[in-house]
Amino acid sequence: MSDQKKIVINCDICDARKVKKENWDAYEQIKINTDLLLMDESSKSVLNQLPVSINADQALELDNSEKINPITQNGSYELNGNDIFPPNTILCVNGRITISPDVKDPFKNTLKTLINGVISCPESVSKSLQNVHLNGPMLCYPDGCTLLSPSFTIDRFFPVRALKDAKYYAEHRILMTDISIDIGRLIEKNVHFITRNLIIAEELLESAIPLFDERAEIKVIPAGYSFADGDATLNETFLIKHGKKIYVSGNFILQEDSLPFLSGVEELYVDQNVRLYENQLEAFRKIKAVYRDIIFIKKRKTAFFANKDTATIDTAILEASPDGIFCENCRNIFIKKDVAAGQILEKINFSNCERIFCSPQQRSAVEAVSVNGGPVIDGSEDIELPVDDSRIINSDYYIL
Repeated sequence: MSDQKKIVINCDICDARKVKKENWDAYEQIKINTDLLLMDESSKSVLNQLPVSINADQALELDNSEKINPITQNGSYELNGNDIFPPNTILCVNGRITISPDVKDPFKNTLKTLINGVISCPESVSKSLQNVHLNGPMLCYPDGCTLLSPSFTIDRFFPVRALKDAKYYAEHRILMTDISIDIGRLIEKNVHFITRNLIIAEELLESAIPLFDERAEIKVIPAGYSFADGDATLNETFLIKHGKKIYVSGNFILQEDSLPFLSGVEELYVDQNVRLYENQLEAFRKIKAVYRDIIFIKKRKTAFFANKDTATIDTAILEASPDGIFCENCRNIFIKKDVAAGQILEKINFSNCERIFCSPQQRSAVEAVSVNGGPVIDGSEDIELPVDDSRIINSDYYIL
């Protein structure tokens, strides 16, 4: 037995059915964080005699003689018609689970199914998922569809590969930006697409519209424009690739050295915002451009403390950082007494910092500028860091 008197168990499935009091008597504190706790009448009695704190999303009473088949998956999980779970399966998925159209009753052999994320499934299958414990959305797609990736680009080879009379589904969007795509061949094959958003070249629009569900939101790339997907930064490489007329589906960003390249852009369509420096605005105004808004980029002198075990903030670092200090994911932050509460409110931000040590006079200001943090502790000078003597166990499936 370890000398440590505290234990923390983090797991997807905690099987407490075989717990024995004598194995855990040496611990002063037992903390269990789990998605699913398995127990029976005997184990409930034992747990009530132990100094145990249990944080469980779900609990399942199951006789100790019952064998189980635990399956845990972190990340994306695809379920097709060849995937059959053995009897008494407990399935825990942390991420996205996609159920293909050939699956009719995916969880018929599971004792318990827990999904921390998203389920994507055919509409008909969704009716059989009432017993699934889901922390997240269920996204249903029409029956009879072939699944494409959530964001799918139709290239010039797709009409050759497409199946006759097929219906294709893309959850988020379909891009049809290559004007060499043979739309006529898709029409001959009676192909149809279902998606929420369609981004399409103007040259293809009239002939391609009958291929798409009438509910799709359509964005048209003007004729003669090159398409840049996502945020785009103006530089020489970008201009060589996209030319003088450009459609940007994200933000259009100018760096400090982007000014000489503005003259290479004649027409610009931006779905989101244009981000630039103030001294670039006059040159940008000469371009024929459509955009949501212009946002100025400020030259900042900011100090960043990120992912540090220990960081100290005093007036010297504040004076050297006129645009403030940002602390993120730090374990211990020490604020010296010479830092005024007003300076904290004006210039410092804390995010996900485990412990912040400060004086009583600074405390309220620190609390006001802290987001998702741990305790604010009085005292910033000669502090002895607390020692966490807990034994920590991280597991997918843990048997007590």
